[in-house]
Amino acid sequence: MNKLMHREATPPHRVTQAVILVGGKGTRLGELTTSTPKPLMPINDYFVLLDLLLTNLVRQGFSDILLLAGHFGEQIEKRFQNRKIMGAQIETLIEDLTLGTAGALKNAFSKLQDDFLVLNGDSHFEISFRDQENELRLNPSTEGVIALRNIADAQRHGNAELENGFIVSFEEKVNKRGQNDTLLNAGIYLLRKNTTWGNQFPKFIGKRHFPQACP
Repeated sequence: MNKLMHREATPPHRVTQAVILVGGKGTRLGELTTSTPKPLMPINDYFVLLDLLLTNLVRQGFSDILLLAGHFGEQIEKRFQNRKIMGAQIETLIEDLTLGTAGALKNAFSKLQDDFLVLNGDSHFEISFRDQENELRLNPSTEGVIALRNIADAQRHGNAELENGFIVSFEEKVNKRGQNDTLLNAGIYLLRKNTTWGNQFPKFIGKRHFPQACP
């Protein structure tokens, strides 16, 4: 009698690395950030903003977290270096000079995994990062997946134009009050290390960062 051999399907590899950009100066907060970086601003008696972001990442399965620091980086390193949250390891890398958002990634290139999540350490959005990962897996030729947020007024923000689910252009700070269906770049990127830019990173993440998608 022939026996049917059943093999369990190999589960897809999950992205485990999250890179948080925490080098900004937070100048729009004025005196509040003259001695404290924005990611370390308190949200209650026990937690700072970065605690909230880290907890959300760990709950979604990220176990290798890299903090790219600059301005007041020593404060961030003192609080988080080699700290573990529910088993997730945190490492802090401080840049000597201000390199810009993408420049910080270039500086950390040797530490990046093949696929990695990037997000800003001074803002928080309720989002499923695994939904971004699913989009990346469904489109093997895609270089990255950007999270967009629908807002009612684009006057202070740029707008992403979509065609068939792909970003085709970024429009900088639309001067139209009340414009509907404006898609804000939320600053959350799931990227492939080698197929996106190699090690040729531009200075800032934005329109120039995705030349194929944004001619």
